[in-house]
Amino acid sequence: MEENNDDNTFNFNIDKDEKEVAKVCFYTMDDKTLFEGLYTFNNCIGDVIKDFLLKQNNNNESFSYSFYIKNNDSQEYLIDENKLISFYLTNLQDTVGLMEAGMVNNSYHTTTMSLHKFLKIYVKIKQKFDIPENIEEYIINNTELIGKPATNQLKYYIYNKTNNDLKIIYLSDEQIKRINIDYFSRKTVYCNAENNLFIYEGNDKNINNNFNNINDNDCFNIHCKFICINLKNKEVMLISSKFPQRILHSMIFIPEKYIFIVGGKSSKEVLIYTIKKENKRYEIYPNLLPYELLEPSLITVNNKYLYAFENSTFCMHILRTNFISLSPFEDIELQNFSSVKINQKFFGLVKQKNSIIFLGGKMLNPDQNLSKNIFEFNYYLNKLSQTQRKFISLDLNEKTFIPLGDDEYVQLTEYVNNNNDYKPKVIIFEGSLNKNSKINNFTSNGTLKSKCFASIHTKNVNIHLPDNLTSLVGSSSFGEMPVPLYNNYKNK
Repeated sequence: MEENNDDNTFNFNIDKDEKEVAKVCFYTMDDKTLFEGLYTFNNCIGDVIKDFLLKQNNNNESFSYSFYIKNNDSQEYLIDENKLISFYLTNLQDTVGLMEAGMVNNSYHTTTMSLHKFLKIYVKIKQKFDIPENIEEYIINNTELIGKPATNQLKYYIYNKTNNDLKIIYLSDEQIKRINIDYFSRKTVYCNAENNLFIYEGNDKNINNNFNNINDNDCFNIHCKFICINLKNKEVMLISSKFPQRILHSMIFIPEKYIFIVGGKSSKEVLIYTIKKENKRYEIYPNLLPYELLEPSLITVNNKYLYAFENSTFCMHILRTNFISLSPFEDIELQNFSSVKINQKFFGLVKQKNSIIFLGGKMLNPDQNLSKNIFEFNYYLNKLSQTQRKFISLDLNEKTFIPLGDDEYVQLTEYVNNNNDYKPKVIIFEGSLNKNSKINNFTSNGTLKSKCFASIHTKNVNIHLPDNLTSLVGSSSFGEMPVPLYNNYKNK
């Protein structure tokens, strides 16, 4: 058996003498294809199911699967995994169809057979996520340290929310050798999870930095590293060097122990990593994205919804899935899309009452009549509007702001000074807006406070850029991806 990575199929080496062959397809209960392959009649159903689970990369951490056959009246029968394929083809006529051999994904060809049969297996998937009663409170109560990889270096920053302290930690020679990485590039994607920094290598030295030149086949043949840094004891662990190739993806921590990996060039699969000792594997979320998302902004709402926002191409995308019920991704249609022009891109996200506020990112505004205030999305009314808060340019790789309590949120970023040196910056967002105070960039009396910590740890920090670096901030969101000057929300 040989896996074909660019679709949901396996190629099988079937003996030429075996003339009785069936195509077996796995479907969701609403008839969306999950997996298909060719098997002989004397294959055991249990072996076919093992192939399906292998494709899902499933280790039974987050999902449980049950398998059914339907009859003519659409009644469901639980599959007996000990039965042969021939048993179900013989006894359930509605599952049998005749198809031209050799026409299924070009994965099987024969001159000795002109027809083969078709068996449909339906899959029910249940989640087994351990979700706290309140995600935001859990993060507040279990997070003391927040980290960020330094751009184009092998070091990282640690912000201690308790004593308002920022430290710079260099990787040791032993750690560098163990994880075998040259440096943390801007395409290195990360997220914070309960005093740990999870890092998903987002680039490969064999791939051109311009994602438009990447061959789609390369995206499936190159693996990336997945790394964890314990911010308390500074331990660096290489979880796996065989995670799927990703660029322009995003990550979010969903307590108590899940990392969701969403988006990326040439990928619609959402990956889930379960934070567990000795776990080196990822799982695949049962539902695909309807289209690729490039560097999406992620946030959870009401302890059950995962929202993904993307405004990098020619239309604004808002997707939502209920990760408790494992619902398909819903394409949210704005109620006021015809009256709103949004030109804020690659932004971070904060929840405020019934709305999600877009912070930082990049604002492209050629039309001087357009306001330069930031946007917010009301997730009850599905309406987008601009706030009274002024836009501040922030390069945010981790786009989910981390709650501190008392209606405050934090995120780490970097800026480039006049000497082309990267300097760390801690951004504190205050939810309450004092309308009587002047809203100004990076002031303590406004709604967004920037703490550069120049007097604490970063005064004499020098960041050396590689000689072959062509952009100070090598980012799709800051200079490398062509984007329109402003977007209208897509018309449907």
